[in-house]
Amino acid sequence: MMSLRYSDIIKLRFLTLVFLFLSISTFISAQTSLITGQINKYAKVTAVGSDNVTVDDVSDFAPGDTVMIIQMAGVEINASATLPGNFQNVVGNPGAYEILIISAINSGTRLVSFSRNLLYPAKLYDPLGKVQLVKVRSVSNAVVNSELTCTTWDSTTVRGGVLAFIVKGTLTLNANINVSGRGFKGGKVAQGSGYCQENDDSLRHYFYNIWSTASGYKGEGLGFRNSTGDPVYPDLARGKGVTLTGGGGGNGHYSGGGGGSNYGAGSSGDVEVSGCVFQYLGGNGGLALGTTPVSGGVFFGGGGGASVYTGTASTSAGGSGGGIVIILADSIAGNGRVISANGAEPPANTITTSGAGGGGGG
Repeated sequence: MMSLRYSDIIKLRFLTLVFLFLSISTFISAQTSLITGQINKYAKVTAVGSDNVTVDDVSDFAPGDTVMIIQMAGVEINASATLPGNFQNVVGNPGAYEILIISAINSGTRLVSFSRNLLYPAKLYDPLGKVQLVKVRSVSNAVVNSELTCTTWDSTTVRGGVLAFIVKGTLTLNANINVSGRGFKGGKVAQGSGYCQENDDSLRHYFYNIWSTASGYKGEGLGFRNSTGDPVYPDLARGKGVTLTGGGGGNGHYSGGGGGSNYGAGSSGDVEVSGCVFQYLGGNGGLALGTTPVSGGVFFGGGGGASVYTGTASTSAGGSGGGIVIILADSIAGNGRVISANGAEPPANTITTSGAGGGGGG
C-alpha cells in the first residue's frame, strides 16, 4: 500500500471534518420545518366508537397520522318567543378534545381506528354536536416566517376553524399566528320590515323563524336546538334572543345586533334608530360560559347578531367569532409576534335604513 505523507493525512482529516460538518448541518436543517398558511386537514365525524370514528372522507388521513377529535357545539337552549336562549342541556361533550394516533383506516367504510381508546367514548362525543377530526402537524422544530392560520369554520361541512400542531422542540415566530374571525359565523344580511318595536309586542320576541321580517339573524353559537328539538336554523334563526354564545339579531326599526361571547359575555345591540318613541335595545349579547356547565371546554368565539335593512343591502351583517389555536411545544421564541383569535368587527354602518351588526366574540 502506498504510504501517505503527514501533510496529506492532515488534508484528508480536514476534508473529512468538513464533510461531517456539512452532513450535520444538513441533518439539523432537515429537522427544522417552515410552517405557514394552513397546515391542518379536516373531516366530519359521523359516528363514534370506543377506539374509532367514522368520517365522511378519509382521503387526507393515513395510519400513523397524529389527529385530534373535537366537538364544536351541542348545547340545548331554552329558546322560544318568550325565552331568551339560556343554557338547558348538552348533547355529547361540547368543547371536549383529545390527541390520538391513527392505527388503521378502512377506506370502504371510512372507519378510522386509533392506537388507544378515546377518553370521551361513544355517546360522549355526539356527531349531532358537530364533531370533527383534525389532522395535526408534528415536527421537531418549527419556524413561522409568514402568517399561520386555519380554514374558516363551516358548520354545514363540519370543518375548519382550528389550528393545531405539535413542536417537539422550539417554535420560533418570525410572523404572526392569526385565526381571528375563523370561528362561529356572524348573522347574515337580511331584509326586514323596519317597524318600531313599540307598535306591537310581537316585534319584541326572542326567537323567530327564517321567514320572519321582524328581526335580523342571530350569530352562530354553541346552541343548536331547544329542549323540544326545534333546530336554531331554520326554526329559531332570527330574533333578539341568543344561541348561548351567538349574539341576538336586532329587532324592529334597525336596532343593532348583539355581540358574540365566549367565556365573557357579549354586549347588547344598540337602540333602534330615530323615528320610534321608545327606541328599544337591539339583540341580546351572547352569554358568558364561565357560569355554565360547559365552562371547561375549548370553543370558538360566538358570532355577532345581524340587523336588517330595507331597500339596498348594506352593512347589517354580524362579525364572526375567533377560531381556536392549540399548540403543544417545548418552548416558544415569540420575537414580539402575536397569536390572535379575535372576533371580527362588523363594518361601520351610517345608513339610516339599516342597523349595524354585532361584533364576534374572541
